[in-house]
Amino acid sequence: MIKLAGYKTETQLHEGPNTLIYRAIRESDSKSVILKVIRDTTPAPELTAEYRKEYEIIQSLKQSQFIRHTYGLEKTNHTLCMILEDCKGMP
Repeated sequence: MIKLAGYKTETQLHEGPNTLIYRAIRESDSKSVILKVIRDTTPAPELTAEYRKEYEIIQSLKQSQFIRHTYGLEKTNHTLCMILEDCKGMP
């Protein structure tokens, strides 16, 4: 399980070749969020760049019925973690 300051990880939702997806609770307001993490603790620069681009694209889709909010892109354990609104779906 991932450890990210300010979040309590509840369950792993998906394990892919490059990413892990978790449901977590943001401790400041008890809001349910999704944490999408690069799986490799030392990702290649190309993968990190792709991940940042994905985050930018998701931010541009905020008006979508599926993605309402992006809460941040944070470093954790030498990798990146996207913090997204939890729409209560399953992958």
